[in-house]
Amino acid sequence: MTTQGRTAIVTGAGAGIGRATIRAFAGNLIRVVAVDIDAARVHAVADEIRSGGGCRVPVVGDVASEATAATAVEIALAEFGHLDMVFNNAGIEHVATVLETPSEDWARVMEVNVGGARLMARTCLPIMMRQRNGIIVNNASDAGIRGMKMAAAYSVSKAALVQLTRSIAMDYAEFGHSMQLRLSRMYQDGSVSAIQCCGRRAGRNDGRTNPSGVRGVPRSDAPSRIA
Repeated sequence: MTTQGRTAIVTGAGAGIGRATIRAFAGNLIRVVAVDIDAARVHAVADEIRSGGGCRVPVVGDVASEATAATAVEIALAEFGHLDMVFNNAGIEHVATVLETPSEDWARVMEVNVGGARLMARTCLPIMMRQRNGIIVNNASDAGIRGMKMAAAYSVSKAALVQLTRSIAMDYAEFGHSMQLRLSRMYQDGSVSAIQCCGRRAGRNDGRTNPSGVRGVPRSDAPSRIA
């Protein structure tokens, strides 16, 4: 797949998987709108990419806000003219059982981990439908499939994200864009491995397709290359 000249939005871009994904994108000449709630971190990664000759625009905002999604998409279109990919990577974790999780913390995990991806999809889908092309990748976790001890809210949010991905893929596959689910596993040392990338595209059955070209490397902090 030719990646040069493509435009991507990456949320949770200031650290970890998001930051390393932007590095990989920049290395493959993909132009990036980097979104993060932490101003210092997102500007730091943007400056790093710029110093290496990459094309990037930082956006400071909370993915749980409709305004953040709208701003990111507006900037992508204004700066680069089109939007090809969205990586919904932003997420938070609350370490507690269901009995120990206050309602406000439960709600915050849901609005970031699920609501952020929903808002970004609602904002970018009309554009991708007009283009009849586009890729949305939602970064889930095997906690959403198997559950995780001391992570009740997080596990439920990632399970919901899995189903959100599947629902959008089924509802909009006819328009020719791809929905992807990137499942990740986090280890105690903070490293992350990609488990699988499942995709759905018009005319295809569900399977381990990966039209964005992003590949994960075991026990790494992000996709390492674009194929």
